[in-house]
Order: sequence, then C-alpha cells, then structure tokens
Amino acid sequence: MALTNVYEKSYLTTRRVNNDNEIYTLVLFKSDNTFIIKRKSNLHGANDNGLVTIKDRGKTYVGYC
Repeated sequence: MALTNVYEKSYLTTRRVNNDNEIYTLVLFKSDNTFIIKRKSNLHGANDNGLVTIKDRGKTYVGYC
C-alpha cells in the first residue's frame, strides 16, 4: 500500500490553428505625408485608382493604396 495518494492523468490538448493569410495594405495620406497599414478586409470602397476612404472615430480620411 502506498503511503501517498498519487494520481496522474495526462491530457492531450490542441489549439485551433488559424492558417488564414491576411493581406495588409499600406495607405498613404498626401495631405500630411503620413501612412497607415490596414488589413485589406477592413478597406471598403477602394476604387480602381487606389483611392480609399477610411472612417475612424467619426472622421473620414482619404488616402491612396
């Protein structure tokens, strides 16, 4: 009879792997020569010329990507 109560049970845990490749876009603002890097899925309304409108916290910004 063992003097200590020893109980072992191993668990195999798995994490969900996210293999989605995200595409990021560099948006340049000519008005003040700044830039921002945004996820492409968050850029709505980009036209064929690369002009994009970003709405953030009630303000609207226009840039080129």
